[in-house]
Amino acid sequence: MSKANRCSGLRFVPGSAPVPITLPLTFLVDGWSCEWSQCRLTGISRTRWRFARAGIWGNSLGGTLAALAAATGTFFDAVCANSGSAQPSEAGERFPRFLDKIAAMMGTADRARGTDMLARLDLSERLPDLSCPLLVLHGGNDTLFSQQNVRKIHDLAGSRDRTMLVWDDGEHCLYSYAAERNAIVAGWFRTRLEREGGLQ
Repeated sequence: MSKANRCSGLRFVPGSAPVPITLPLTFLVDGWSCEWSQCRLTGISRTRWRFARAGIWGNSLGGTLAALAAATGTFFDAVCANSGSAQPSEAGERFPRFLDKIAAMMGTADRARGTDMLARLDLSERLPDLSCPLLVLHGGNDTLFSQQNVRKIHDLAGSRDRTMLVWDDGEHCLYSYAAERNAIVAGWFRTRLEREGGLQ
């Protein structure tokens, strides 16, 4: 079993790997980069040269970015958004210090730039373009992102294969249900990535 380096946010799930590979939210890892200034992922097409089928899994704001990546092209065959929000600016409204973290990821101390970035990550108009299978996870006790805005990822997506699971007493990212969450997500990805000829 390959080892996944734990960073934050996004997990790239290639169809040929037995476990997800965790990627950081920013900068470059193995040819991948997340350009915050332009709200897009680059280097995705390179993945298609290496794997027959690919999925993407994001946690927290990474869930928002995973849904965004899946909505901006046909590069991914499945996406899981765990505790992501269709309107992540809601977190900055409730927790202003969250904006400082976003600004720091952008290499600045300017909270206004963090506010602007979260506003530009609003998925409401982009989700109809998300057509691959979609799994959305949420904890009922999540204080960062509301169930209403997490549900929008599910409800507004153009995918015909979409599922939303809610743990009523779960917290943000469902850490207290990590084993159950991971088993469900792994099984869900395996089913979707095995379609049309199996994992390659």
